[in-house]
Amino acid sequence: MLTADGVEYLIDEFGIHQVNVSSFSYDENYINKAYFQSGDLFSFNKELLNTIRVNYIANYCKSMNKILEVGYGGGDFLKAFRTKYPSSILYGYDIITLPAPEGVISLTSEKEIFSTDVDVVCMFDVYEHISDLSFVSKLNTKYLVLSLPYCHYRNLGLDWFSDWKHRKPNEHIHHFDDITIQRNLERFGYKKIDLRVIEDIIRKPIDSNPNILSCIFEKV
Repeated sequence: MLTADGVEYLIDEFGIHQVNVSSFSYDENYINKAYFQSGDLFSFNKELLNTIRVNYIANYCKSMNKILEVGYGGGDFLKAFRTKYPSSILYGYDIITLPAPEGVISLTSEKEIFSTDVDVVCMFDVYEHISDLSFVSKLNTKYLVLSLPYCHYRNLGLDWFSDWKHRKPNEHIHHFDDITIQRNLERFGYKKIDLRVIEDIIRKPIDSNPNILSCIFEKV
């Protein structure tokens, strides 16, 4: 166990996990701030970011006709994917009821997510928010693509973790590095295809440490 600014965390071989999580409101105000106004994601070069993500999938996923994005937010990734691969079948789910981009099939429940057979499930900046990490074991997919904050607690210690911009209690409730995310996904039936830092050219780190970890896993 560790405590950072009064918040307790459990450390295990699969990552760092907040204990006693309070409810967090993922409402329209949250989406507007994060994606459309002054939040982190709004400040990015979205076109380049989504080009990087689309190309990453194309480089490592042998099949990608059917794509599901869990947590599609403003829908920019799905739009970018449709532009490059217009014949693809696209699905989207978000915890908030947002209009899905044109041509995207909107899923409205976890039951629909788990029953939809796809080639690739994408979760960009999503997995660290989900309370039940075993969620991914129920996905009907060949590949799982993640981007998530790169936690350096194991190397840099408590002071760094306490001040880390991505710690965000009650919002980001799980934290991973390159080793723990691989262990975590392996226990849910995935094997690593690739793991690297590719988004930092846009999502600049505030120190010398890698900021965002991207990875592709294959379901076995």
